[in-house]
This record gives sequence, C-alpha cells and structure tokens, in this order.
Amino acid sequence: MKIVTGLISQYDGEVELFGKTGEKNLSAERRKIGQIIETPAIYPDMTAEQNLEIGGLGIACLKRG
Repeated sequence: MKIVTGLISQYDGEVELFGKTGEKNLSAERRKIGQIIETPAIYPDMTAEQNLEIGGLGIACLKRG
C-alpha cells in the first residue's frame, strides 16, 4: 500500500491504479484515493461522521459529499 499511495518508491515491477501506469499518471490518480497505513483511532460508540470530525477530517469530507 505504501508504494501504491506513493509513500515509498518502487524498485521493480509496475503499479497500476485505475487503469493508469507511469509516475505522471499515477500522481494524478493518487489524488482520488485515501489510505490509513497505521491502525486508526476510532471510537465504536460514535458514527463514522463523528469519528471523522474528531480526527479533523470531517469538514473536508463533508464538503466533498
């Protein structure tokens, strides 16, 4: 996942994302995805929206929706 999201470089092989390959194309396609690499801190008693708001992502996600 770190290679797909661009956090580390690939040394061999090819990454395809949404049917696109090549670093220039992948850069644009990576803007369409999100990834939590580490274990997320979520609160099971809260809704997804409430968890996003606590994590500071609520405003950005709600504006997109």
